[in-house]
Amino acid sequence: MKDIIGIFDYIFYRAYEFGKGRTTVPITYASGIVSIIQSLLFISIISIIDFIRDYSTPAIFIYAVVIALFLALNYYKYEKNPRVDEMSERWVHEGQMNKLVKGWLIVFGIAVLVATPLLIAKMGFDYRHSSPQ
Repeated sequence: MKDIIGIFDYIFYRAYEFGKGRTTVPITYASGIVSIIQSLLFISIISIIDFIRDYSTPAIFIYAVVIALFLALNYYKYEKNPRVDEMSERWVHEGQMNKLVKGWLIVFGIAVLVATPLLIAKMGFDYRHSSPQ
């Protein structure tokens, strides 16, 4: 569990560093990015469970509550108790190649998180609307 939290901390740090020169509130920007990724992960997991076990997908209200919960938790974690200096000390000496590889892994992970529910929804739609042979 600590590794997963570390992944989100790293994504927050990288988004913070990216947003520093582009926005006046880089902590809020980075916190929002982490919340979006966590929400996509939640939606992907629910989609996979729904596809495998034919579990009824929760109502849109449940998704909204969970996304709001992610936003609130990340606001508290990253904005009310900023640890940017601690994160900076941890990752400031990271090599360029290591940054590049991890950055591409993050981008690839986001692409997978976006594509997974869409592909599962398409497969489910095709299955439910296929004509009998």
